[in-house]
Amino acid sequence: PLPTALLACGLSCAAATGCGGSADEGRLEVLIQAEDTITRGLDPGTGPENLVDGWTARFDKYVVALGNVKLGRDADHIEVTDTVRRAYDLVQAPQADWELTELAGLEGKRYDFFGYETVHAEEAERHPSVSEADFDEMVEHHATYLIEGRISRDAEEVTFRFLVPADTAYGPCEVDGLPGVPITGGGTFAVGLTIHGDHLFFDSFGTHDVERRAQWIADADVDADGHVDVAELRTITGAALSQLLPSNRYALGGWTAFPIETAYDFLRAQLHTQGHFQGEGECVWTVDGVAGGHDHDHDHDHDH
Repeated sequence: PLPTALLACGLSCAAATGCGGSADEGRLEVLIQAEDTITRGLDPGTGPENLVDGWTARFDKYVVALGNVKLGRDADHIEVTDTVRRAYDLVQAPQADWELTELAGLEGKRYDFFGYETVHAEEAERHPSVSEADFDEMVEHHATYLIEGRISRDAEEVTFRFLVPADTAYGPCEVDGLPGVPITGGGTFAVGLTIHGDHLFFDSFGTHDVERRAQWIADADVDADGHVDVAELRTITGAALSQLLPSNRYALGGWTAFPIETAYDFLRAQLHTQGHFQGEGECVWTVDGVAGGHDHDHDHDHDH
């Protein structure tokens, strides 16, 4: 469990209807959830969360900084803002979920807008699941994610380490077309911020027929040393990028927030899309003022 000091809510009393906890007021518990693609990895196969090109993927670290929960009528009418932000290593996520924050003194009603953000590490606290050295490195590089892992196929193995800034606003969020969160007077509602771990293997943005492929990471090992990092991804441009992400397998047109000119841009763009809600619930993402979403099928149950 988190130390009590780390659970302090950043909600301003003035932003809600009061802090007295009366019978007319409700509470919202905000949890951190890791998709099982992070905690268990991805296996080869033809299923909805398999790697179709025969690779196996496992993560050793999957650190993300997130928080800044917001509630309101819509994006233009935010009524409650919470300022808690924290960096977690989702590989270590417990079955019971971590609590990011708890919002008290909420008016009993449905808030149609629920949103949150991934942020730069320097804007967040370090959760004990993240080492001080890793957190300091994230702060130094203004990173949102620190992802370490490996892909393997037959006798071949390629490790990777990605330190990436990907600050993103998520919201409005919904589950099965139902937006936001319901708050009842005197009650507590729990909601999960869910980070998916398979988007860096996606072959497209915002389409129903997403397939997951790891070959691009193996092919990005330009110097053939068995390891890929951000510096190497930045060198893959132009014709080399087209060869790495061939148009007969990759559809990149669904991404418009910034141009994908390097392999690093592709990685960064996919990481911007990973924020979900209540497992498979969807959130509109906003990056540099450009909003988007994805409507690919989720044919599996959330398991974390």
